[in-house]
Amino acid sequence: LNFRFPDMPQPVDLVVACEMLYYVKDIPRILDRLSQLGRACLVTYYEGQAATLDPHFADRPGCQRDPFRSGDTEWCAVWWRNCGA
Repeated sequence: LNFRFPDMPQPVDLVVACEMLYYVKDIPRILDRLSQLGRACLVTYYEGQAATLDPHFADRPGCQRDPFRSGDTEWCAVWWRNCGA
């Protein structure tokens, strides 16, 4: 995965991936790439996917997870800072 815009600074301040991990086959690889691209990362996903996605964040240093709700629907927000970025 080699995602970059031609004039994109390396690394950017924040990489956001909302509601997209459901469509990814190699989640650890994508999370590593997000961490390479940004000084901080924010990921959101539907609470119904938490059992599948939460384990991918368990060993990621500095990860914080916070559920949030809108009406009857709950999502998870996960964020972390990348010390080496």
